[in-house]
Amino acid sequence: MSGRHVGFRPRDLVYPFVSAMCFGVVAILRKLGLGLAGPLFDSAINITAALIASTAFVLASGNLGAIRYDRRSFLYFAGAAPSRTPGLPADLRARSG
Repeated sequence: MSGRHVGFRPRDLVYPFVSAMCFGVVAILRKLGLGLAGPLFDSAINITAALIASTAFVLASGNLGAIRYDRRSFLYFAGAAPSRTPGLPADLRARSG
């Protein structure tokens, strides 16, 4: 099924594929022997790769206005913290076992 029939452009698939590649970076590093560093290192690599990829995406798109600090953006950021906090121990537990 092509994008013409569903309503999306093929270039809209770039971001999900880049996100999947960032997620795969941890598995590749683990296979290269960095798995001995522990789950905290794996999570840090995953988050750093996602940050770099998303920043590169915003810079490549030329939409620097997307990186702004206002009250609404801060509310989203503050709302993300309570939802991420329970996920971090679950992520570490899953990676350690």
